Amino acid sequence: MPPKAKKKEPEPADNGVTRPMLVANYTKMCRSIGVPINAHMADALKGKGDEAEERLTQLLIDDEFGVLGNGGMRAMACAYGSVPHSTTAAYMHLSTIRVWNNAIGNEGASAIASMLCEGNGLVNIIYVELMDCGISVEGCKMLADALYANKKSPLQTLKLNCNNDIGDEGVAELCQGLFTNTTLKVLTINYLT
Repeated sequence: MPPKAKKKEPEPADNGVTRPMLVANYTKMCRSIGVPINAHMADALKGKGDEAEERLTQLLIDDEFGVLGNGGMRAMACAYGSVPHSTTAAYMHLSTIRVWNNAIGNEGASAIASMLCEGNGLVNIIYVELMDCGISVEGCKMLADALYANKKSPLQTLKLNCNNDIGDEGVAELCQGLFTNTTLKVLTINYLT
C-alpha cells in the first residue's frame, strides 16, 4: 500500500492582485504618507527574473533594507490592500512576514496588526516575526487587538524577540488578546532586558 499523501492546505483563491500592483501601491502610499520609497522594499515586492512571475508568499525585511521605519511599514501594509486608503483588493498570498533589526516601532506593529485584522480569507498571514523592531506596550496593544477571536486572524505564530520595551505590561496586553484566540499556536517573547 503506498504511503498516504500529506493533506495539502488549500491555496487562497486568486483575486487578481499582482506583484506589479503591489509595487505601484507601495510607491503611491509612500508618496501619500510622505516617506521615501525604499528601493529594497520595492525590489522585494517586484521580484527578480522568474521570481517576478511567482506569488509573493514570504517577506523578509532586515537591516540590509536600510531604515524602513514606521511610515515605511504603514506604506507596505497599505500596498497589500488590507488597510484604509488601499486602491486594490487585498493581496491574498502573503503568509509570512519577518522584520529583523528594523526600527518599525509601535506604528509599524500597528500596521501589521491592521493587516491581521482583515481575516475572513482576505489576508492569509500565519507567521509574523518582529525581532528587535523597537516595539513597546502600545505595539503589543495593537497586536493583541488583532488576536481577538472576532477579528478572525489566521495567525499561528507570533515572535517578538529582542523588543526590550515590551516589559510585563506589554506581555499582559498580549495575554488579553489570547483569551479568545483559537488560532495562535506559538508566541515567543525572548531576549528582553
